[in-house]
Amino acid sequence: MSNPWSNLNPRERLLAGIVAFLVTAVIVAVLANKMLANLGTLDAAIAQRQDTLINYSKQLARSQSVDEAYAQVAAMHSSQWTEAEIHDRLRQEIYRLALKEPPPVGAPINPTRDNTLVRIPTLRQGTLREGGEGY
Repeated sequence: MSNPWSNLNPRERLLAGIVAFLVTAVIVAVLANKMLANLGTLDAAIAQRQDTLINYSKQLARSQSVDEAYAQVAAMHSSQWTEAEIHDRLRQEIYRLALKEPPPVGAPINPTRDNTLVRIPTLRQGTLREGGEGY
């Protein structure tokens, strides 16, 4: 058996070498492109997870300050209050927090002033009927 490479003349050998080089170069280029695209996807995923981690850290810091504020307010509350007293105090706290410049906790407030950040709707006093539809 003869070697097919030895049967080629020098010009055909040169052409076969160039074709082999070009095929190899295209394969390497395609593989490199896929690897770079994969690296870009991984970089984007890492950046997204870093942003998520930063956001979670900020939320944790905020939640700690909220927990401290809640502990201060909870210390003022008593379990002997009636449900109406609890609702009244919650309503007063909502009105206090809605002000542009909230007074200290426990200070009297006037919710009808025009210095609120939001408008809190009020409902008219309801009446309870003992009969009718829906009972």
